[in-house]
Amino acid sequence: MYRRKIGGIYIIEIGDYYYIGKSVDIYMRWNSHYNDLTMGKHSSPLLQEMFNKYDVTSMNMRILEYISRTEYKSRTKLKGKEADKQFNRYLLNKEKEWMNKYSINYALNKMNKHFS
Repeated sequence: MYRRKIGGIYIIEIGDYYYIGKSVDIYMRWNSHYNDLTMGKHSSPLLQEMFNKYDVTSMNMRILEYISRTEYKSRTKLKGKEADKQFNRYLLNKEKEWMNKYSINYALNKMNKHFS
């Protein structure tokens, strides 16, 4: 069965905590987040703390903005590796815009470095 990849910006809400991220395949990324959280090894200590504190049913994941890689390539007329590189850059910029809308400092990992 073929599953269409959806790229874009997403949010994970647990309690009063928001986590905003980007991905070229949001559904696969959500699965990765969930697996890391249930195993207690998520790269965001605050998200992990909130997941541990609240019942998993209080976790809400939703797409804030989406665009497929194919749609991006068509719109920009880019091809190959350059298209992939520019698509990732586009998603990073969109992620930062959404973080600013939610007044969230950029996501930091355990070493206080930006990641997405």
